[in-house]
Amino acid sequence: MPAYVITYQIEKDEIKTRQDADTNPTSFAINTGITKMWSDMFCTEELKSIMQKHDVFMITGQLVGKDGKKHSMSACMK
Repeated sequence: MPAYVITYQIEKDEIKTRQDADTNPTSFAINTGITKMWSDMFCTEELKSIMQKHDVFMITGQLVGKDGKKHSMSACMK
């Protein structure tokens, strides 16, 4: 079964994850919230239906800054 990765360029700085989350509990909590929000927006029932129709096992949505730095990622599986 095929799998795909889609990258989305971040336009708003407030959805960029913080780089110090491994040592800063506040940044970790913020990053967790951003990633949850992104996952809820990305992996919808409509996307899952399209994946089912085309026999696609997984689609991953990666948020990337204008500088190319990767931020949140969501994997959607049927």
